[in-house]
Formats: sequence, C-alpha cells, structure tokens
Amino acid sequence: MNRLFAALPVAIAALAAAGATPAAAQQFGPGTYTGVATDGSGVQLTVGTDASTGLPAITGAGIGFNATCSGGAPNLDTGWGYGLTQDIVNHRAMNTTYGSYFTIKFSVAFTTSGATYATGRVSAMSPSLEPVGPMPKKAAFCRSMSQPFTLTGYTAPPPAGARVGPPATGAVSLDKLHSLPNAQF
Repeated sequence: MNRLFAALPVAIAALAAAGATPAAAQQFGPGTYTGVATDGSGVQLTVGTDASTGLPAITGAGIGFNATCSGGAPNLDTGWGYGLTQDIVNHRAMNTTYGSYFTIKFSVAFTTSGATYATGRVSAMSPSLEPVGPMPKKAAFCRSMSQPFTLTGYTAPPPAGARVGPPATGAVSLDKLHSLPNAQF
C-alpha cells in the first residue's frame, strides 16, 4: 500500500508533463494580436489590463476594411486605429466604437491553444467624399458587412518604462470617440 501512494505523485507528474505540449502551454495574455478578415483587411487588437477592474481588456484596436459605398461611389479601402478599454470576460469581448468618421463593431473570442490566438467578426461603416479630390460635392455612406477574422500573430508588450514614439504627422484624429461595451451586432 505504501508503494502505491509513493508512486502516485510520480504518476501525476508524468501525466502533467505529457499534457504540456507547446500548444497546450500557450497562454492568453497582454500583447498585440494581429491577423486578417475574410476580405484580406488587417485586424489588430492590443490586450492590457483595465485599471478600474483589474480584468484583461482590449486597450487598442486597428481595423482595416473595404467598404461598399452608396450611390455608385467607388469602394472605400481604409482603416482606423483607436484606444479603448473593453473588458475581456471568459476570453470574450464585444464592442462598438463610433465617432464622426466611422462606426466599427467587433466581437472576439481568444483561444489558449494552437496557432490561432483569436477568432471573431467585424463590421464597419464610414463616409467617403465624392468626387475624390480638392472640391468634393457630396458624401457617400460606405459599409463593410459583418465578416469573420482570425488573429494568428502575437507580439509581447514592451518592457515597463519603454519609450514609444509619436504617430506620424496627420495620423491622429482629435474626434471624440464613443464606445458601447458588449453591444450586440
């Protein structure tokens, strides 16, 4: 009987080691996750921590999209990057962010195994000036319908105290953005 109990910890350790494959060892956590939507547009989500709740949260998004415009206007191929704080609960988050220049909705589910870090859906709407040029006469509404995306890339966050440079001149919108946590599509 003593032999059985003495061997039990060794057996448990062997089972744990057998299950510790690289895929099983992958952990969901802070960093930048990158990938593409079905139409080939880029999707990037940055994960950090919500200072108010202590929960993991999406703290930045970069969403590219190709949108079909109303009135026969050419498609709008654009992208927006913005900061937000959207808590991730049970590895899932949903968000709608809007301002004067766009409305972007996404839902995402983070995984903890395999080569895919997350999957989700994204849709967007944005105006486009017509005709394109120095004196547009009207605006068209452009919509990218809801489509799936997959995030397969990961970059760890920079070390504490790392310096990050400012964005390129003209790359910042001073528009006030609004975010609707967990908004349904």
